Amino acid sequence: MLSGDRRRVLLFALLALAVVQVAHLLDVFRYSEDAKLSSVLFDRQALLGIGAAAVAFIAVLREERFGRLLAAVAGGIVAAGFTLYHGIPFDLGVNNNPYWGPHGHADLIRWFTVLTAIGVGVWTVWLALDTGKRVRVARVSS
Repeated sequence: MLSGDRRRVLLFALLALAVVQVAHLLDVFRYSEDAKLSSVLFDRQALLGIGAAAVAFIAVLREERFGRLLAAVAGGIVAAGFTLYHGIPFDLGVNNNPYWGPHGHADLIRWFTVLTAIGVGVWTVWLALDTGKRVRVARVSS
């Protein structure tokens, strides 16, 4: 179980994880005239990441024993997903949206949301896996 302060920070990280993914998802309206709300809101990869963050948030909020594990998984999924999908400089078929390399097309705002999602994902994993427990040495009085 997490202490109150560490739990609040983990909840904040999970909220930030969801918000940065929504911001990245909605950014498509800034640069694409072909974007439609229906297709943007039903992006499978985005729904997986946002949904994972939301489920983990609820589990940590309710102090479920598996909450920290879900938070670590959600952060890992988002960090790995953004790294693989946008960070590899060439098209592998799975990552049809590379942000750099010969077909790169991202501007500063798009890179900011990608790097923020990766950073918050890693931070969430670190917060979830760090128990915050300190070893206490019992003093024996004689």
